[in-house]
Amino acid sequence: TFSAGAGEMDGRSFVKCMRSSALLDQSSLKTSDADLIFVRNKTKGARKITFAEFVRCLAEVAEKKRMDEQEVVNFVTGATCPSASAAGSASDLGHSPGASVTVSAGFSSCSTGPERFFYD
Repeated sequence: TFSAGAGEMDGRSFVKCMRSSALLDQSSLKTSDADLIFVRNKTKGARKITFAEFVRCLAEVAEKKRMDEQEVVNFVTGATCPSASAAGSASDLGHSPGASVTVSAGFSSCSTGPERFFYD
């Protein structure tokens, strides 16, 4: 998993997630943009983001790339894991009116596709 089984994600893992999701490019969302999005959404003084902060980051990525939030979520849930031994992202995603993304996730091996970033 991008968060290594922890309930939080660091900046490096967030950038890896964006890269694996094919959301990083050389025009609308660069690595430096992803870093800035991460920093803007984390708690002051913290080094990692919580799942709620991660969801806010995805909303900002959607805005930056001029995409619907659900499209960004779909890219992220289709991302491959950074290593063969890891398991992935989030499943059972819905997009509610008012620009909020809700996630309830299960767990499976990476070979069947990522299902979650964070453990409860």
